[in-house]
Amino acid sequence: MADNRIVIASEAQRQQLIRFLSNQPLDKPLEIIWRPFKSKRSLPANALFHKWVSVLARHFTKKGHQVSDDYMKLLLKHQFLGYESITVGRTEIKDQLRHTSKLNSAEFCEFMTKVDAWAADHGCFLPRPEDSEYERYLSARV
Repeated sequence: MADNRIVIASEAQRQQLIRFLSNQPLDKPLEIIWRPFKSKRSLPANALFHKWVSVLARHFTKKGHQVSDDYMKLLLKHQFLGYESITVGRTEIKDQLRHTSKLNSAEFCEFMTKVDAWAADHGCFLPRPEDSEYERYLSARV
């Protein structure tokens, strides 16, 4: 059975879940995990990250290292997101770089914070628009 996911934000969705559970056979146990919903990272936050990738690639290229945007993005994901195994059908594919699209907004902002600090440590100060989701995240942490 494939993993199923439902976000419960209304009475109708709660009833849908109850109906689903009521129809499950008891001879095949289910594991149910619940947690508070956190929204995925936003498209504007992702656009800011891609801007940062370009700024960093240019910064390191000026320092004598030929770094494309694609390779800079891979480097940052390797450095700060790490790897996971994914399953396709019955096949497990080990050690795949994690995708930023799978992060919720808090996880994505934590990733951005690590990238921002790393960039500063390497003499590259990244743009941080005052009206960005990332800047609001930082303000809320203080």
